[in-house]
Amino acid sequence: MYDITSEVKSLIIKKYRGNSVQAEKICVSDFLTKTNCKDTFANAEFEVLKEVSLWAAAMNIADNDKLNLLLQMVKLKPVDEYRYQELLRLFFGDTYK
Repeated sequence: MYDITSEVKSLIIKKYRGNSVQAEKICVSDFLTKTNCKDTFANAEFEVLKEVSLWAAAMNIADNDKLNLLLQMVKLKPVDEYRYQELLRLFFGDTYK
């Protein structure tokens, strides 16, 4: 199973000097810019947005297909956990089992 936690922690410590609030804010902004997303988000969706934005930053994701897959996860996780799991497998590929 792929563990993104250590990569996200390393990003927060090294790039944002341990300031997770600042990391979330900047990573969300960067993610929305990269995806050209102008959507509004419910509270549950925004929590997922923070999570996947940190993933994208920690993994240096620039591929539009992967970014769009992450964006789909934001809307899907709060309403359909099973479909969200399918998208996780697509995103992480063979490393997620």
